[in-house]
Amino acid sequence: MGYRHEPAKFTHAELTPLASDLVQPPRAAECRVRLEAVLARSHGLAEGDTERRGNFVALEARAVRVHVDETILLAGHARNVR
Repeated sequence: MGYRHEPAKFTHAELTPLASDLVQPPRAAECRVRLEAVLARSHGLAEGDTERRGNFVALEARAVRVHVDETILLAGHARNVR
């Protein structure tokens, strides 16, 4: 389908990996909002199509930690962004 595996995603995207607090995968330091998430459920798609069954999956994630750059917080509101 035209996709390729990129093992060095941070290097390829020129991003800086930053250790996460609660999950193993690193965050991207350059992003102003960073979510740490865990897999909640996976949903098989195209289950009625014998040719595509098992090839498409939707992943449902649950955020367990949110990191927000202080420069985008709404003044006087520690939990709201501009």
